[in-house]
Amino acid sequence: MKANYEKDIVSPFQPKRAFDIQDKNHPVQDEIRKFVGRYHIVAEVEQDNATIALLDYVPGLVSFLCTFRDSDGRILSQGRGSAVLNQANRYITKVINLAFGSAFVDASVRCAKVLDTLRSGGNDADSITSDYDAPELASEKQKQFLLALISSNVSNQNSRDQMESEVDQMTKETASSKIKFLLESR
Repeated sequence: MKANYEKDIVSPFQPKRAFDIQDKNHPVQDEIRKFVGRYHIVAEVEQDNATIALLDYVPGLVSFLCTFRDSDGRILSQGRGSAVLNQANRYITKVINLAFGSAFVDASVRCAKVLDTLRSGGNDADSITSDYDAPELASEKQKQFLLALISSNVSNQNSRDQMESEVDQMTKETASSKIKFLLESR
């Protein structure tokens, strides 16, 4: 029987060994250095009046909109969070914290998807590359159709006024989803 086993042969039943990437000269360290730095991101949190107006039939709805912007004021991401204050969920502070936290986490997750645009290829992590495209605003046809749907489907005057005031700043995607929602709610 052989008593001396070769140490370099790994059994298929043993966990695989990880690469040792801690060496400063390892190629992975070059990629890691590209992400290391200071990112100037501003989080703006506001009450999400559009969601509250859209869901005006839900009593006790608390909703926030969290917008992440870069140092130049360009929008990186937006996140929404909502919670309902009712008898089953009567702790006001917890409900509001839950809605706020949900909006912040949603914006964070969406921002993480675009973080590679924060890197300019050099050591300047504060800048955005020129590949950043602003979202396309809704077309005039979409705006007119959406205004007609709002006036025919939304009965609450305050909600209707709020929704109509937001139509001019809507992106094509947002307008399309609102149109779809209003058509389904007929």
